[in-house]
Amino acid sequence: MILSKILLESTNSNVQIDIRDPKSLTSKEISQCDYLINQLRKSHKQYDKITNLTPIKHDSDFKTRIYKGPKTVFSRVVLATLDDHIIGLMIYKEFTPDYSPYKESAAWLSTIVVDEKFRKLGVGSRMMSFIKQYVKKNRPVIRLMLGVACHNTAGIALYNKFGFVPVTQGMVCKL
Repeated sequence: MILSKILLESTNSNVQIDIRDPKSLTSKEISQCDYLINQLRKSHKQYDKITNLTPIKHDSDFKTRIYKGPKTVFSRVVLATLDDHIIGLMIYKEFTPDYSPYKESAAWLSTIVVDEKFRKLGVGSRMMSFIKQYVKKNRPVIRLMLGVACHNTAGIALYNKFGFVPVTQGMVCKL
């Protein structure tokens, strides 16, 4: 317990949170983002095994995730870095009002992942706090939306802490 508290304190003081245009990322940074996305894909594969369903095809790399999606008018990446190493990634996309289910300017947090070695240390909270402040100050967005797997209890707790509430429930069955 003491070791994790020391790690938490030292990690949080050295973690930098920044928002960037995805086109500005270097190939090394894209590679680090791909590494985090692969961690996310592994957790989805575990869920597919639990539900005994054919695995859902998930976007396999950073470039596909950032540029894929209908009517995206603005996109950015939020990066959490520690000693020039990316330990957290969040992809932020804005849509045109006609694409938003609320018919107003909305944004989607399409990928949120923290490196397995740095989870439960407040990195996700810092990224979420950062993006909410950034959007309120700089973007014409009324709502932030995201999707989360029902088995991701840590993610759900984080999103609830930042004011996200369930508005729909997706369900699936094997035929």
